[in-house]
Amino acid sequence: MTDLSKLPVLILAYNRYDKFLRCIKTLHSQGVSNIFVSIDGPKNYLDIRSQELIKEFCNKNNLGMGNIKLNLLEKNYGCRLGPIYGITWFFNNNDYGVVLEDDVILS
Repeated sequence: MTDLSKLPVLILAYNRYDKFLRCIKTLHSQGVSNIFVSIDGPKNYLDIRSQELIKEFCNKNNLGMGNIKLNLLEKNYGCRLGPIYGITWFFNNNDYGVVLEDDVILS
């Protein structure tokens, strides 16, 4: 695939806005614009605040990457089930794609 703008990419996020922002900026620099973001539910107020920043960024789409699709889990499923639910949602909407954790930086 030479047109990376059409490549579906899932970012599994939680409460690390700074890492999420770095990850999505590297995707943008590579020309990727078909972005899906799945966020596991919060455990506490700090998680809620950090997740609000991620949601706000995706809804405002500050980088102009197209329509960022969000999957917001209402409860916290943890590091085992949270990614499973996110990946299942992603592949229910796509036949293929790339799955990244929010702390991955592409080069």
